[in-house]
Amino acid sequence: MNGLDDKIVLYEIGANIRKKRIELGWTQTDLGIAAGGMGVGRISEIENGLRDMHTVTLVALIWALGAEPGEIIPYAKKDT
Repeated sequence: MNGLDDKIVLYEIGANIRKKRIELGWTQTDLGIAAGGMGVGRISEIENGLRDMHTVTLVALIWALGAEPGEIIPYAKKDT
């Protein structure tokens, strides 16, 4: 990943998902339902950076949270 550590990126994505979920006052169950029926275990693994995911899963989570991609994906915005 261009010199980025995959584990760090997954951790940061997960932490950003958790932060946004908590801001909404949602439980992991709430997010799982809103994102199309993901289980709590899967949400927990993602939030803790323990699970990689398909792009479709990431997009479903971003949409469910009503977030902008740059709020969830680190390094999505590059300074030019």
